[in-house]
Amino acid sequence: MIRICAASLLVATFAVAGCGASPNQSTLPDKPVRGLSFGLCNTLSDQDVTADAGMASLTRVLTTSMGCQWEQGNSPNSTIVSTWWYRGSPIADARADSVVAHDTDADVHVGDLSGFTARTPGGCSVSLSSGLDYATWSVQHLAAPDPCAAVESLARSSLTRSHQ
Repeated sequence: MIRICAASLLVATFAVAGCGASPNQSTLPDKPVRGLSFGLCNTLSDQDVTADAGMASLTRVLTTSMGCQWEQGNSPNSTIVSTWWYRGSPIADARADSVVAHDTDADVHVGDLSGFTARTPGGCSVSLSSGLDYATWSVQHLAAPDPCAAVESLARSSLTRSHQ
């Protein structure tokens, strides 16, 4: 009986030892690189949005954990400003969709982040990547010479506030 127990213990010891990782292998997965930690509406206040978009009559009409939307009036051609935060989503997928849906697409750098700008007549969006996440700021139907300037200003405001 003692031989059987000793043999069983010896087999169990080799089985457990065989399950260990070699010194050059990690048994834990790499930690994902998380992006910026934005607050509500990508850290933009209603005042930030009206100032950066250059419009005093924008009203927030949607607030979610992923983003916010502001509108001026309720006609089909009303100005719409929005910002969205996509956790764990690759910006390359968003860019591929943008190429199909927008007139022009270009690289952009805002602060220390890179991404792309997508432009349509009367509208613009800026998407910036940070780690595994990306954020988008956009305007539609903005009566301004360069709607992308307003969007880049919104993105800069978000980034500035997120670092505080």
